[in-house]
Amino acid sequence: MRKLTKGEYKVMECLWNSEEEMNSNEIAEALLNDKFSKPSVYKAIQSLEKEGFLTISSLELIGKIYARNFVPAISRDDYLAFELKDKGANLASMKNIYVAMLGMEKKKDKEEREALINDLQEIINSIRKREK
Repeated sequence: MRKLTKGEYKVMECLWNSEEEMNSNEIAEALLNDKFSKPSVYKAIQSLEKEGFLTISSLELIGKIYARNFVPAISRDDYLAFELKDKGANLASMKNIYVAMLGMEKKKDKEEREALINDLQEIINSIRKREK
């Protein structure tokens, strides 16, 4: 895996935020407000597909032309984990990252914090099971 360019990240973000597959024209239209030209979006899509970040999910007939529909081949969380590791984060620093993230989310209510704590406990339990 490699670090995404700004344009590639915007394309991936568009797909991560979409609940449905999208073709290149739909992605380009969605990114017009971000001041990305259609050719730059098409180039980013081509690069992302070539490197395995995007998967063609289906073909769709639009007029007389078939358009490829794309979905992410990697989740946002997996990519962000890669970015953190690339920037020097490691397992030892994860505790501090969790604490910092919780500090940024001060408006979270007690139920949401408890749910997060339960999720973290499940992660801990699954790691312990794998180590046995």
